[in-house]
Amino acid sequence: MRNGWVRKGLTIMGGGMLLITTLGFSTVQKAAMLTLQASMTTNKARYNPGEPVKFQVSVTNPNDGTLSGNLYISVNHLAEPTGSLSPQRISVPGKSSRIYVLTWTPPTKDYQGYFVGGSIRSQAGTILARVATAIDVSSSWVKFPRYGFVSEYPQMSRTAVQHELAQLKNYHIDGLQFYDWQWKHNVPLAGTVAHPAASWHDIAGRTNYRQTILNMIQAGHQLGMASFNYNLMYGGWAGYQTDGSGVKPAWGLYYDNGGALQVSVSMPGGWSTSAIDVFNPGNSGWRQYILHQEANVFKAYPFDGWQVDQLGNQGTVFDAKGQQVHLQATFAPFLNDAVRSLHKEIIFNDVGEYGLQSVAAHSNESVAYVECWPNSGQATFNDLKTTIDSINALSKGKKSAILAAYLDSTYANSFSGQNPGYFNNAGVLLADATIFASGGDHIELGDNLQMLNAPYFPNHNLIMDAALKAKLLSYYNFMVAYENLLRGGLVNTKNSVALHGLKVSQDGSPQTVWAFTKAGGGYDVIQLINLYRQTTNLWQDSSASTPTPPTFHNVQVKYYVGQEKVKDVYAASPDFQNGAATKLKYTYSVFRGKRYISFTVPSLQYWDMIYVKKTS
Repeated sequence: MRNGWVRKGLTIMGGGMLLITTLGFSTVQKAAMLTLQASMTTNKARYNPGEPVKFQVSVTNPNDGTLSGNLYISVNHLAEPTGSLSPQRISVPGKSSRIYVLTWTPPTKDYQGYFVGGSIRSQAGTILARVATAIDVSSSWVKFPRYGFVSEYPQMSRTAVQHELAQLKNYHIDGLQFYDWQWKHNVPLAGTVAHPAASWHDIAGRTNYRQTILNMIQAGHQLGMASFNYNLMYGGWAGYQTDGSGVKPAWGLYYDNGGALQVSVSMPGGWSTSAIDVFNPGNSGWRQYILHQEANVFKAYPFDGWQVDQLGNQGTVFDAKGQQVHLQATFAPFLNDAVRSLHKEIIFNDVGEYGLQSVAAHSNESVAYVECWPNSGQATFNDLKTTIDSINALSKGKKSAILAAYLDSTYANSFSGQNPGYFNNAGVLLADATIFASGGDHIELGDNLQMLNAPYFPNHNLIMDAALKAKLLSYYNFMVAYENLLRGGLVNTKNSVALHGLKVSQDGSPQTVWAFTKAGGGYDVIQLINLYRQTTNLWQDSSASTPTPPTFHNVQVKYYVGQEKVKDVYAASPDFQNGAATKLKYTYSVFRGKRYISFTVPSLQYWDMIYVKKTS
């Protein structure tokens, strides 16, 4: 949503590409002072059970002479070996690159995440390069959504469209919000079902092209991405009374009980409409009208669903007859009617959690989506976790959580799309660590690998530097590889965690390591998020000043396990060894009658996850 003017708060393994350096983004090791540089991608963001995975390994030799070796690839599910590929012979002449393609078919079990690790070794066994990625095998994207966006639809070649979406595929993005693709909010389809318009002006006066949108939907489907058409649930352009659409003032939502002052939001000067007028979602006439308009959209475009937006809490409002409307109470019935009539997936934006309780608990939306605003109660790191926990509780674990949370907001106002600044990497990574570790997804990537910094998605005042792009590859790979622990229905526990020499908090307090625990499916999970240099617990980093946390090595941990027996302990981090799990040695002890295990985690930079496998 547009907070500034709206009143509201190919073939190898894995789904993405990861360059592995000595900084944790891509690791290139030297052999006899020689190096190889390598990356690995997969051909899709998500795979159906039994569908072959195609990997592409790109290898560059920056040296003068030819380097040769063997490429080894292995696949693990939660550190358990799942498969491997036959070694691939590698030979790359100096100052050149080669691409190697491999194929692997994963097990048919549904909703599984896999970590994929690879290395190139010389004939003597020296490691010349490492690569890593992850695979999501899921028959539906809604179990483990990784939502991205597109918001620009100029004339583009099919090749350019495919390149744009391939960049998002490398981050395993499996759902796309088509933001502001439509014509008018009250008439989203330009033209007719029989003869859709070839182009039209959107609300900001930009020209959108039908063929570009069709190509994007098609390319997304080929890459394993679902596509969602964006529109408000209750908006119409100013002048709707005379635009021939048939929309009636009697369907409106009003600030006064006399039906004179319709709820309306002003648009910037020079846009295609001066305002968006708001209608009553509980009015049967409006509901029938807008659902018919959306049905026309689906007849003309092969979208998979509707991203339904709102403008947040509008205060005390009335219908045209002067009856007070309890606005958020209209949301779930509206959405359920949309599911029944459209037979499409529905996503609804619970802006600032407005409407969340009824929508998450009582609607048939596919996933739960909350646009987070500090002035609506989503201010701190712990507030983000609490929002995700609320979604899990309200939906009884049936709905995955997607958060829209815009970083560096005040800082971004100093720049423009023509003269952009850069995101503060530490703030982005700590926010993502919080959301991913809590079991949610963060809509942030889209438009040729841009990152959201504002609720108006085409606003790209800030851009990512190469280091952040590389680091996020590791984070998105990690979210996929360990999705069964991060988003597999584990529940919060109160098991105590202590770190030798470090202060621990359970609520994300600044100048602590934030430790929280979950359990389920035979595992206990400990999440450690490093807030040691933070002077505030606020996630938005509005001034882009969040400092990089210190890296702690050989962190000694005590974890109180209760009476269940422990089989194995593993540590994994997107900041360490490309996300590969490390098996840890542990010892049992008892303190005041309570059993705990002790072990040492090799490194903690931003985020570590420890998982404890229990005996059956």
